[in-house]
Amino acid sequence: MQNFSFKSVKKDEYNPFTSVSILLYCYNEQGSLEFLLTKSMEEKSYHEISGTILEADSTSILAAARIMVQQLRGCFSDCNLQRLLEGEKLTEDNLLPSRMTFYEMWDQSQFFEWIRKFVENSLTIEVMHGKLILLLEIPKFKVENLKCFKTTHFKWVTNETLKKSKETEQALSVLANEYDIPLHIEIASLARETDVKRETFIVLSCKPVDKATAVDPLYLHFPALFQGLFRRAGEQWIHYNAAIDEFPSEEQMRNVKSIIIPGSSSSVYDPHEGIGKLKQWIRDFDKKYPRVRMMGICFGAQIICEALGGKVDKMEPRKKDPNFYLCASETLKPSDEFFELPFVKKGLSDAKARLSIVEAHGDEITELPLGFRTLASSNTCRNEFIVSENGRYLGLQGHPEYSPEFITAKKTMILSQDDPELYPWDKFDEFNKEFLMNDFREFTSCESLRAICYSFLKQE
Repeated sequence: MQNFSFKSVKKDEYNPFTSVSILLYCYNEQGSLEFLLTKSMEEKSYHEISGTILEADSTSILAAARIMVQQLRGCFSDCNLQRLLEGEKLTEDNLLPSRMTFYEMWDQSQFFEWIRKFVENSLTIEVMHGKLILLLEIPKFKVENLKCFKTTHFKWVTNETLKKSKETEQALSVLANEYDIPLHIEIASLARETDVKRETFIVLSCKPVDKATAVDPLYLHFPALFQGLFRRAGEQWIHYNAAIDEFPSEEQMRNVKSIIIPGSSSSVYDPHEGIGKLKQWIRDFDKKYPRVRMMGICFGAQIICEALGGKVDKMEPRKKDPNFYLCASETLKPSDEFFELPFVKKGLSDAKARLSIVEAHGDEITELPLGFRTLASSNTCRNEFIVSENGRYLGLQGHPEYSPEFITAKKTMILSQDDPELYPWDKFDEFNKEFLMNDFREFTSCESLRAICYSFLKQE
């Protein structure tokens, strides 16, 4: 550990994305699509909201939220949207301070609300050529009521106008060329879904929060991460945090297809009230929603097992050293039965492929619930891949969502907490130390594992 050099980690290698474009849209009274474009006093044409993804942005969603907040200063927060819909004009007092730095924004509750909105309400996320496109639906309002912006103009533009208008021609051509898609065709093909029940997927995390801000910034990457991996146009993805007593309602559950419970910094045996409530909710879920599937990752797999009668304990090294965390890539040892599972066969193009996964945990499943079986293990973990006999539950001890790009981005986030050259090594907790030092060279099959998970979540 003492020989580790921060300088050996090249920051320019971390972020796989370079920029983000945010297209705000609505459906007008005629059911046609309109887009909210903007321009500054110095610009000739209207365009989408865009910006550069910084090294400090741990996820692309966080970068998009930061750009949105910095450029629009919270004018589309819930309270301001309500003002606009009621015909009120926004004043400078309604907006977030325009000179606030990115790090000062962390203390602003509205900033977190923006992140939640991006995670939960964005229609599509597409990554092409290192650029991110994000489509976000907002209600229609009168742009003349945005007089609080003295140097910025806004304009609603229909899809047909986008095709024909010289005023927006430049912006449209830039978007089409940069992303190599016929933008107006792609957008026009999006179906209005007001009268259609959309398939709903839920990310149910259990991340303790800072009572002062009501939100822990690190827990917010989970919904963004999973939506970026699995979401398709027309689906509704919603995030709840059990640690602050957020659960889907009975009405919401009627349209839910699958639920993901991701990792957590907590242990399933911690005395936190939210953990107990989540266990009880899983037990109720097992009885009340027989057609809904549930996938647990790391902590998620562990709490499913605990809730349904299994057992979770500290790994043997952690019993001796409470600060121990396993941070490594492990090769899975699947059984022959593993490759016969319908969702594995559908998701895995290369049968008998060598599968490896990133491990980041200090606890492990020691006893499976009744009706569960282990289909893959590793050198460090007996229950790496578990399924229920009824096909409703899938559990992975490792992290299929940890792609090489995410790993480097996470290292950037850790190092960006302060100046690496000034930040003492002993200030890092053991998990972060292990994570920074591990190169995860054996990690070779994230795409295959994610395809398997996707097949499980979306199967009929």
